[in-house]
Amino acid sequence: MIKKLFSSINDNKLKVIFKENSLNIINYKRILIFDDDKIKVDCPQKIISVMGNELSIKKLFDEELLIMGNIKVVKLEDNYE
Repeated sequence: MIKKLFSSINDNKLKVIFKENSLNIINYKRILIFDDDKIKVDCPQKIISVMGNELSIKKLFDEELLIMGNIKVVKLEDNYE
């Protein structure tokens, strides 16, 4: 049981949660591009591109990012860095 708890606390996997007009990214590295029509985020082994309009960042923590706005496209690309 302790192993399971420790594993969930130290979970460094990328998580992306999309709900109506919001995209929550957990375990990201850094923001590469930030405009009101495009946000590009560097994540472990992926780059996430969010396109739409009136995009904004509503939550910005060390490992969690919440993007809101009229999201039209979310694209994941492999990052071999």
